[in-house]
Amino acid sequence: MPDYSQVAAQDGYGHYAPLTGPALTAAASGTAQGTIATGSIGSGTPTLNTACTDTAGNFTVTGTAATGVVATVNFANGGPGVPKAVIVTAALASGVTQTLSAITITAAGFSVAGTATAAATTVNYVVIF
Repeated sequence: MPDYSQVAAQDGYGHYAPLTGPALTAAASGTAQGTIATGSIGSGTPTLNTACTDTAGNFTVTGTAATGVVATVNFANGGPGVPKAVIVTAALASGVTQTLSAITITAAGFSVAGTATAAATTVNYVVIF
């Protein structure tokens, strides 16, 4: 059962505004709660560039030149149900934008997928519950 003790009241749009939350950790693969794991076209372990949480983060993952899942974000606590939206932006170190998006969004987390290159890709995400 998720811990909603860190969730503040709803805003005027009905979204929950998390106050704080536990930091997620990097994993080479898997679906362990509270991790950001490399996906089917990723390699190695993601590098967490900021304190990634259930609601926002920034990480770098190296992929292969293919289409598929680059990484999976597995929530530590989640929120009061399935997120209303997950906003994902991604870019290469050169500044070239990558076309990646959040897929398979559930109460347990989401995957970041699309067409990646073999270069390191920095992924930013914001989750709206």
